[in-house]
Amino acid sequence: VLLATMLSVVALLLLSLQSGLSWGRAAYQAPLITGSPEKTIPGEYIVVLNSKLTLKEVTSHIEHATAIITEEGDDSALIDVYNIGNFKGYAAKLTDRVRDRLRSMNEIVYVESNEKVQADNCTLQTVATWGIVRTTYRNLPPIADYSYETGDGTGVNVYIIDTGIETTHPDLGGRAKWGADFVDDPSPMTDLHGHGTHVAGTVMSNTYGVAKKATAIAVRVLNENGSGTKSGVISGINWVAAQHTPGKKSVANMSLGGSSSAIEDAAVDAAVELGVNFVVSAGNSNTDACSQSPASASQCVTVMASDSSDKFAIFSNYGTCAHIIAPGVKITSTWLEGGINTISGTSMASPHVAGVAAKYLSCQSTVPSPAEVKAWLINNASTNKISNIPTSLPTPNKLLFMDCL
Repeated sequence: VLLATMLSVVALLLLSLQSGLSWGRAAYQAPLITGSPEKTIPGEYIVVLNSKLTLKEVTSHIEHATAIITEEGDDSALIDVYNIGNFKGYAAKLTDRVRDRLRSMNEIVYVESNEKVQADNCTLQTVATWGIVRTTYRNLPPIADYSYETGDGTGVNVYIIDTGIETTHPDLGGRAKWGADFVDDPSPMTDLHGHGTHVAGTVMSNTYGVAKKATAIAVRVLNENGSGTKSGVISGINWVAAQHTPGKKSVANMSLGGSSSAIEDAAVDAAVELGVNFVVSAGNSNTDACSQSPASASQCVTVMASDSSDKFAIFSNYGTCAHIIAPGVKITSTWLEGGINTISGTSMASPHVAGVAAKYLSCQSTVPSPAEVKAWLINNASTNKISNIPTSLPTPNKLLFMDCL
């Protein structure tokens, strides 16, 4: 019996050794660091080795790693070996299985996904309005420079559901188009108020715009006094949804609002389900954004306003139905008769977010869902930068941000 017991213990010890385990301690796994999905090269990694390894030990490790790669017989392959003083490692194309086998080797300190890099040649607008400048800095910027590169809105349609657009305004660069009119028949086919032209300018104009190569499409639902009807607004949403087809990159901006309406919110959410990214203003009543529509729609991005000193705008709505903050006080943009105007409101904050959404979409090789775009806007925003946010309701302190991409 004693002999049998001893043999059982020995067998357990051998099994532990063969499986690479030791009692009381988990098997070693080097940390895996992953980068941003839009820059990561799938299946490629950089493996960093312990800086104290000798050349002989590095060579031995490389031979062992190569043997594992060869043994698997898949698409894995060694790309290059690095030996830069204390920096030792290699790049490799690895399947998940081979990557995780290598991570169990004690010589490895960590493994990082390979990423695309590019020349730092952002387009720079040296004199820009404070609002668009603020979207590209984590902290209050010391200069008035606005920079962007591939993220310029190319290939993205932004529907401006508003008072129309003066499409002939020179600063809109010929990229503003007339879409539909749900106010007048026959339509004046222009903006008779100025609000929609200002919004479009913040989205995509040459001088005042965030996404300088996006296309703005006018959907007129408000008249020359800036007023309209709920049915007219829903008609505008319906028209936008009908224009969208799978594979298109589409954003809709609604810098308007009224009392809470389950019907209007449902129309917005249905359009989002079809693939249109809706960005809406939170409202200017210094109250709960959930009390207004379309701000209370569940699937849109609802935007609050801040000023140039990172203070919450005193007029802005807030609360749990709002998602993000953007510049909305003393915003200069395009106006009627080829002019400009400086005005304030969450109506001015919303198109900053619509513009950034267009920039983000233009960077993507595939078309992300509106839920993914919304999550990116919120998760990429700068946290806790805005002061004076009302405390009566939980309100996200998330300031719009997008670096030069």
